[in-house]
Amino acid sequence: MQDAPYDIEDLNWALHAIEQREDDPHTSIDDYRMPGNPRLYDIPDDRGILNPEIIALERRTGPSTAQDIEFLKKRLILEAASKVAGEIATAPLPPLYYYARKGQ
Repeated sequence: MQDAPYDIEDLNWALHAIEQREDDPHTSIDDYRMPGNPRLYDIPDDRGILNPEIIALERRTGPSTAQDIEFLKKRLILEAASKVAGEIATAPLPPLYYYARKGQ
């Protein structure tokens, strides 16, 4: 048809895109999908299951002491150092190059 808005190349591309998404739907993020009902994106004004009221919880522990904070700092530093040391221990060493000094 001469006055068709799409040509055969457009239809082939669309068919390929559909078949590819059936095989692996996560291969592309450039397809924008709009729901049939755009009101689904509206944020409800009233409270409900998807928009619950915020309720502050009562504290069940005492305040942290300076000793508690220092203990946590040391513990975090040791944990980070341990992870770094583990990564270094399993990392391959870079090649070492030795150059002769003058006179040797």
